[in-house]
Amino acid sequence: MTENSLITLYCIEDDFIHRFLETSAGKKNLAMYYGKRAPKRRMPIADAVILNLIRFFDRTGDLKTFQLVLRF
Repeated sequence: MTENSLITLYCIEDDFIHRFLETSAGKKNLAMYYGKRAPKRRMPIADAVILNLIRFFDRTGDLKTFQLVLRF
């Protein structure tokens, strides 16, 4: 993926997430994402979604391999 396509994908996904979180289903999902028992999450939900989208587009099989690729 090129830099321009990543920026475009992020803008589209960020707009979608902001609109989705305004709905009642979005508020329920946001409450589950920032659950009460787990440690506080520092990464916004939009960033977590975009990383997963990039992982699927790159056809990386598992999360551990994807994290190793990101370090380089």
